[in-house]
Amino acid sequence: MKRHKAQPGDKVELANKDVGFFDPETEFKIVRSQEKELGETVGHRTNLALNSGALLVVSQGKPEQAEAPKSGDAPPEDLPGRELLESAGLSFEAASALAEEGMLETVDGIGPKTADAIAEYFGD
Repeated sequence: MKRHKAQPGDKVELANKDVGFFDPETEFKIVRSQEKELGETVGHRTNLALNSGALLVVSQGKPEQAEAPKSGDAPPEDLPGRELLESAGLSFEAASALAEEGMLETVDGIGPKTADAIAEYFGD
């Protein structure tokens, strides 16, 4: 079974609701039937408790996201169809605007699948 590496923002609970847990490194404390969000730093004892099954991850926090590109920046490396957008001379902002308006297929070489992947990247 693959273990989840605890991340800040994960919500956890105790496997045994009759006890409590305290990590002196981070002062993270949880008792009984609480569900608590992990702080900015996840301590060594907290990770040990998670790996042993004493603490259970109820929900995962949001993964850290890279800073959004600024207006006029080139499309980021992980943007689907980036090469096509760059060759059309489109900035990140322009690509986002096309995605928002459903106009990505007007860019030379971008078909429905690539347009859908780009729109999903922008959350449209």
